[in-house]
Amino acid sequence: MEKHIRIRVGPSPTGDPHIGTAYIALFNYAFAKKYLGKIIIRIEDTDRSRSSKKSEFNILKYLRWLNLIWDEGPDIDGKYGPYRQSQRLNIYKNFSKILLKNGHAYWCSCDKKRLDKLRDTQKASNIATKYDKFCLQKTRKKVFRDILATPGIGVIRLNVPKNRITKFYDVIRGPISVHNSNIDDQILIKSDTFPTYHFASVIDDHLMKITHVIRGEEWISSTFKHIMIYRALNFLIPYFCHLPLLRLRNNKKISKRTYSNSLEYYKAIGIFPEVVVNFLGLVTISHKNKSDIFSIESFIYNFSLNSIVLGSPTFNISKLIWLNSKYIRERFTEQVLLKKVAYQMLSLSYIKNILAILRDRISRQVDFFQHSDFFFKKNIVRSVHSESIISNKIISVFLYKYILNILLKINYYSAFNIENVVKRLSRYYPVKKKKLIIAIKTILGSKKDAPPIFLIISIMGRQKFLSRITEYLFFISPQ
Repeated sequence: MEKHIRIRVGPSPTGDPHIGTAYIALFNYAFAKKYLGKIIIRIEDTDRSRSSKKSEFNILKYLRWLNLIWDEGPDIDGKYGPYRQSQRLNIYKNFSKILLKNGHAYWCSCDKKRLDKLRDTQKASNIATKYDKFCLQKTRKKVFRDILATPGIGVIRLNVPKNRITKFYDVIRGPISVHNSNIDDQILIKSDTFPTYHFASVIDDHLMKITHVIRGEEWISSTFKHIMIYRALNFLIPYFCHLPLLRLRNNKKISKRTYSNSLEYYKAIGIFPEVVVNFLGLVTISHKNKSDIFSIESFIYNFSLNSIVLGSPTFNISKLIWLNSKYIRERFTEQVLLKKVAYQMLSLSYIKNILAILRDRISRQVDFFQHSDFFFKKNIVRSVHSESIISNKIISVFLYKYILNILLKINYYSAFNIENVVKRLSRYYPVKKKKLIIAIKTILGSKKDAPPIFLIISIMGRQKFLSRITEYLFFISPQ
C-alpha cells in the first residue's frame, strides 16, 4: 500500500456540475487534507456520446469556486497522468489482454437483438437480468467470426465465477458480501474500444496509487466486480468508503440533469461557496460542537470517516438559503460582504450604506440586487397607467414641483431632515403623510417592501434623488 494517502475524485463530464459532485469532492478533499495526503482529479470521459469539453471545464471551474483545490489533475501536472481516461486507452487495452489470457475475461459477440430477448425472457420469469455466458461456450474463432460479420458488436466481459462469495470491508459500513450468482458478467471493453467505468477506474486507481476510494453508496453493488478485477490482476485493494446517498426532500436521488441541482444555479441565485460546503458537511457529519456554522478548516480538523452519519442526508434548498442568510447576518464581516455584492465601477461607500439597511432583508446574494436595483438605475421605467397621488395631472405636477422646491432647500440629506420635510408638507398641503410617502416611492421606483423611504433618500443623495423627481415630472407633465 502507498505510504502516503492518495484520494481521487472522478467526475464524468456529461452534464452540469451538480451538488452531488460537490458532496463527493468535499469528503475526499477533507480526508486528504486531514491526513496530509494528495487529492487527484481524474476526468472519466469514456462515455463518448455524452462527454463534452464544456462540461469538463465547468466541473473544474465550480470545484475551484468551492475552493476544493486538487494536487494533480488534467490541468496540473503529476507523474501518474494523463488524467483523462480517453487519453489512456492503450493502457486499458493492455490490461484487458492479461485478463483474456488468464481466463478472467472473454470476448462476447451477442448483438442487441439477442440481449434484448434474453432480458425479456428473464423479466418474464421474474429473475435478475444478467448475461448468460453464452459466448463463453463458443470457440474464440467462432466469436471473432461473428464480430467480423456484424460491425458494431464485440465486447470484452468479466468472467464472474458463479459458485463463490465476494466480499469487501467498507470503512464506515463494515464487511459487505454477496453471492456471485447475483453479479453480472460486466462489460469491461465496449465495442467502440473504450473501457467501461468499472474497468478503467480499477486500472487507474492502481496505477495512480490510490489508497482510499470514497464515493457514493450507489457504487456498492459495483464494488464486488471491482474486487474481482483487482484480484484477477494481482493488484492491491484500496480501502473503500461508500457515503450515504444525498437525496432531495422527496427522497429522490439528486440528478445532474436537473438544472436546479447544478452548482451554476446556486451561484446564480446568490448562494455563497462557503455556505454550500458548510451545508454539505452539516447534513452528513455528526458535529461535536452542534454549531450550524463552521469553516472548511474547522470541518477538516474535526473530520473523520467514523463521524459520517449513515442514512440518506437530505438536500433541502430552503435550509441552504436559511444558512446563506445566517452567513450574511452573523458570519461575514462588512468588508467581506461588500466584496461579495459590490457592483463594479461603483463607490464602495455607496454599496456599504445600501448594505447597511438591507442586511437583515437578504438571504442570498441575488436578494441584494433585487432589493436595491432602484438605487442604480439611471431611468425608472414608467407605465402610462401609473397612478399619481392625485388624479388631476396638473395638480400632481404642482405637488411634485413643490416637493422639489422644498428638498432643494435641505442642506444635509439625513433621514431625519428628510422626514421633517415630509411632515411639513403634510401640514401645509392637504395630503396625508402616508400618501406623500407613496408619492416619493413612485418617484424612486422603489418596491413595497423597501426599507424606510427616508433612509433610501439619504443614501441616494441630493443629486440622484432630484434627478429622479425631474424625470418623474417630465413623465407626468401634460403634453
